Amino acid sequence: MKGISRLRPAQPRYTYTWDPQRLFSYLETLPDNLNLLQLSQKVVSLLALITGGRLQTISLIRLSNIREEMDTIQINITDPIKTSGVNNEQPTLHIPSFKEKPCLCVATTLKAYIAATKDIRKKDQDFIFLSAKKPHATAKKQTLSRWVKQMLSSAGIDTSVFKPHSTRHSSTSAALRRGVSLETICRTAGWSEHTATFAKFYNRRLTDRTDFAKALLTMSLNKD
Repeated sequence: MKGISRLRPAQPRYTYTWDPQRLFSYLETLPDNLNLLQLSQKVVSLLALITGGRLQTISLIRLSNIREEMDTIQINITDPIKTSGVNNEQPTLHIPSFKEKPCLCVATTLKAYIAATKDIRKKDQDFIFLSAKKPHATAKKQTLSRWVKQMLSSAGIDTSVFKPHSTRHSSTSAALRRGVSLETICRTAGWSEHTATFAKFYNRRLTDRTDFAKALLTMSLNKD
């Protein structure tokens, strides 16, 4: 296997990514009274973006592990995940409130989802996400992936190119562009601060190929 990996080393899936603002802009157009499927798609997509987490991790959120503290929701992931190991800490998701735009507030959306599923949730269903269709079984990672794919497609993002996991590329690259430290990005996404994973696989430029032209054109706005 080592010989094969030397001949065919792992390569990044994407050479560019999409701007999270495209998804945020679409979410702002949605009505307040979403049905359960729409609400499921929205909350999972927002969680994937603002945590930089894997959908596997998000699918393992349990109601019993959610704590609300002041303006933040804290979620401990206690089930085994891809990076679980003897010396690796389990992730904790920190969800801040976003009062500036309530329609994009993940904490508010998460609480709305919990309220919407209260009456259909069985007593032994501790995992937070349920199928939007009867009999409302516990939703697996594949279901969450489908929800995110549907949301990305609705937002005009090419899902023939970008898979649901691309939320991780999009959010971490955007965070770096906006000046978030590499330490914070790696800690939030679950990488070692010294790992080469982010630089090799996730730090991607935008899909907009007109950046060069736009930079030149905007010079005219600053002329005397």
